[in-house]
Amino acid sequence: MKLVFTTNKSGFDHIEEFRPQLATKFMPDYLKIMPNDNTSTNKKLTKLIPNFRTAKVCPSFIDIYSQAIVLPAPCDIWLNVTKEEMEWRTSNSEILMDIHQNPQFVDYLPEPKPVKGVFKLYYPYYAILPKGYNFIQVPMFYNFNPDWQVAFGQYNADSIAEIVCQILFTSDKEEVLIKAGEPLCMYIPVKREKVKFSFGKFMDYQDRINETIHRNVSKFLYGHRRLRWKKLQ
Repeated sequence: MKLVFTTNKSGFDHIEEFRPQLATKFMPDYLKIMPNDNTSTNKKLTKLIPNFRTAKVCPSFIDIYSQAIVLPAPCDIWLNVTKEEMEWRTSNSEILMDIHQNPQFVDYLPEPKPVKGVFKLYYPYYAILPKGYNFIQVPMFYNFNPDWQVAFGQYNADSIAEIVCQILFTSDKEEVLIKAGEPLCMYIPVKREKVKFSFGKFMDYQDRINETIHRNVSKFLYGHRRLRWKKLQ
C-alpha cells in the first residue's frame, strides 16, 4: 500500500519536525526506558529468562507504534474555553482552525462534561491513499494528556484528501498551549472491508485456538510476533 502526503504551503514540507512521521519516533519516554523484565519481583531467577514481563512486551501497548503515523502540531496552537466563549490562535497565520459548535456534540454529553469544547484543525498536509483504504484517527492514548486530545474516528481517506483533526478540550484550565512539533494523534491506514461474524461451537475451533497459544508461548519474549494469521486459515 502506497501512501503519499503533500502540502500546498510552499516551503512548509522542508521542516521535517512538522511532517507526518512514523509513530516509533513519538513513543513516550517512560515506555522507552521501561525494561522488558522487572527483575525486582524475584531476583533469584536467571537473567536469561524473563521474570516479570512488563507492558513493553505486550502487543496491545507496543505494536501500535509500528503501525501508525503521527501528525505533529504544525505550529504553536493556543486554545481558550470559558463559559462565555471559545477562542483559538495559531502562531502561523497560514494554519487555520475552526470551532466545532457545542450544539453539534458537547451539549449532549453527560454531566460533568468530560469535554468542554471541540476545535477543528485544518492540517497543512493532504493524504493520497489507494482506493479502498480508510484512515483511523487515534488519540495519543499513552501520553495521558489531561488538557486535550484528538478525537477517535474513521473516514474514507481514499475519497477525502483533506485532513481535519478534531481537538477535544478536556482541561480544567481555561487556556492551553499545544507546542509546535508536539504529537497530536495517530493515523492508521486500513483496508476497507465488510465485517462478517457468526458464532460457532468451541470444539470446531479448539485446534486453531490451541495453536495460537502454543505459538505465543514458544518464546520467553515476543512469542506473539511468531503468530501468522494466514497459517491459521
